[in-house]
Amino acid sequence: MSADHAQRARGGEVARENGASAEEIIHLIYDTAIDNSLWPEMVLKVHDSFEQDEAESGAAPARLQDLQVHFAKGLQISERMLALQERSDLQDRLLDNIALRVELFGHDGERFGVLGSAPEAGVISHATAPTFVLDAERVRELGLPPRVAYARIGFTQAPEDIAARLGRDLALRPSRQKLLAGFLRHGNLRRTAEEQGWSYETARTYFKALCEEAGVSGQVDLLRLLLLNPARVLKAPLIKPSIPEIRRLIDRPDDGVIEVFQLGREDAYPIVHFDALSGGAIDLLNCPERYQPLLDALGARIVLPCRPGHFLSGFQQLSGASGYANDLKIVCDALGIDRFSILAYSFGSVAALGAAAGLPERVDRVTLASVCYPDFVATDWRDRDFFYQMTHIIGRRWPGLHRRVIPFLTKSVLQNVDSYARRAAAQARCAHEKAILLDPVVIARSRAMLEERIAQGMEGLIQESRIAAQALDFELSDLQMPVELFHGGCDQVHPLDGARALADQLPNARLTELPERGHAFIYAEWDWLLRAAIAAEFVVPPPSRRGMLLDGH
Repeated sequence: MSADHAQRARGGEVARENGASAEEIIHLIYDTAIDNSLWPEMVLKVHDSFEQDEAESGAAPARLQDLQVHFAKGLQISERMLALQERSDLQDRLLDNIALRVELFGHDGERFGVLGSAPEAGVISHATAPTFVLDAERVRELGLPPRVAYARIGFTQAPEDIAARLGRDLALRPSRQKLLAGFLRHGNLRRTAEEQGWSYETARTYFKALCEEAGVSGQVDLLRLLLLNPARVLKAPLIKPSIPEIRRLIDRPDDGVIEVFQLGREDAYPIVHFDALSGGAIDLLNCPERYQPLLDALGARIVLPCRPGHFLSGFQQLSGASGYANDLKIVCDALGIDRFSILAYSFGSVAALGAAAGLPERVDRVTLASVCYPDFVATDWRDRDFFYQMTHIIGRRWPGLHRRVIPFLTKSVLQNVDSYARRAAAQARCAHEKAILLDPVVIARSRAMLEERIAQGMEGLIQESRIAAQALDFELSDLQMPVELFHGGCDQVHPLDGARALADQLPNARLTELPERGHAFIYAEWDWLLRAAIAAEFVVPPPSRRGMLLDGH
């Protein structure tokens, strides 16, 4: 009996103990479309059942094709649910930024629904309800459900807020802004003058100057400017923030484009960053001001090329990890970059190694955090994160099924990223990891970046996962540049033994094992990793430190 056959036989023994019938797996597929917390259970059931089939028949399971059909249907359910959720999220986001509230009341006077911001709930009688009330007749005209007895509507901006907005837009003097706030509050210029301790003539002089600056002829036109302006309902002032230009599109020779995120002075030393699948560990799009001071101090800049099919980069078929060097060369040539260092996180390690293998004469050094080594499969894979199980187990054994499942998995996670974060945090083996995974900003940005990453479709994500599931297509011994590896001792996604195995295969590598840290430590400790990426002096802090990110964002 061959070693491979013996291993399959042993796998079959485990599978017979843990496997599931086709009917059970089908039920799990549809349950998982609704509740993504069932993914780990489903991955294990699928693996064990297929292992059982292969051990008994020596061939790929015939039911694989049937299950792929059910995965496709489950994906349709997931997409419909996600579309409803996205619509609800969009409405919530818009209402959260509109200075308007609508409160719905039942026939008992109890408030049961709120759109926009509103005071704490309470019982309000018809007699004491605000004058801005939609009565029963108007409620019916609006098509609201019968349980709505009446509603009230109002702006949430105070006169001071409205005056401040116009003051910013017109660069009004403080005295003019005070006058406007008082006029909006009282509707009477004489009373406003008394409130401010001015003479009536002074108030009239100020008001005339205010109208001239606003480009209106009098009180009526001023009120029309304020009340009929659509921007009136927005909470935040329409001020374009002063931030550096982060995103750029670079043409490929095949008429496609590569999107690049970059931050830092153009003459600074480039750190090419390959991020993980979600793409928010070093969040250049949302908070460039977090990284800019350190980059300036180091004389460095970050260049993040979006891989094929991700963000706005056009999809391009790659056969293996070495293919990532093609786009990187185009980007570097377009930006006038000769030499650079690479910093990669998690699944980005595969792209980093492939790029370094394809452009060895231009890469000074490579730094990998939470290392993904495709050639190594953990013996304890059953205890690992289901992204690892899906890529390194299902992806290796059943690539066709893997291709169908990745979109399903991604959509399921997007339906409830909070649930996924809580589940991952519950499995975290150290406080450092748990604090990062439960951080509300990390959760929100992970979802936002994943949504944007797959905006063009799933082909890029599927390809990335496929390449991570197959052996590297180059010799590690050819990478002569220094490679620095950092890996958490509590990493539940990629095994520490995989990082050790990779370090052993590289001719010029050093591995630093980080006790009491998990997979996501880069979110909190990107600062010293940037130093390491350019061979600057750095100190690995104790695991009790949460880093700049969690100190207040």
